Amino acid sequence: MKKNSFLILIFCLVFSSWQTNAQDGGLLITAIADPNGETSCRFVEIHNSSLSAIDLSGYALQRWTNGNSGPSTSNNIDLSSIGSLGPSEYAWIANNANFSSCYGFAPNIVAGSDGPADSNGDDQIAIIDGSSNIIDIFGVPGQDGSNTCHDFEDGIALRAELNIDPNAGNWNEAGWIIYSDFSNASGCTNHNSNQPQNAADIA
Repeated sequence: MKKNSFLILIFCLVFSSWQTNAQDGGLLITAIADPNGETSCRFVEIHNSSLSAIDLSGYALQRWTNGNSGPSTSNNIDLSSIGSLGPSEYAWIANNANFSSCYGFAPNIVAGSDGPADSNGDDQIAIIDGSSNIIDIFGVPGQDGSNTCHDFEDGIALRAELNIDPNAGNWNEAGWIIYSDFSNASGCTNHNSNQPQNAADIA
């Protein structure tokens, strides 16, 4: 009887550890929007999927424009002003103060044009830490997003609900739901071509 109890205890500990490691969560990009015909409504949404607060001091958004293999570091968006992002909390980084009119609430950061929050749908966007390590990324650096599984021009890229862990730079298209206009992408899991989205659709 004692032996069985011991085995049950070990199983519970191992299972509990597996559950924790399988769903640690972390800091994620959960949406990137390029609303059809509404460039001032573009944004990046980030999310803390972990069980602990994350201090964003030193963190930034970074962009690889079109098919460039190197990032546009001069346009990085510093996320430090957000402070600490609590468990399950979201933050929004907009390209324009018009975000409030588009979606009915204020963004955490208004970053301006030409940066990670101002993508026209064929760029790669990442969260990096203070040492420039990639925490999470959308897209494939060096590959122009046009007509690929990460083409969200005139639409939005949405992270799938079960895709809750940071990818450390290894993007998987199956973990995303994409809406775009006039994309010829093929072989994608959840790519919805010829379905442009405007700000009202996204809101």
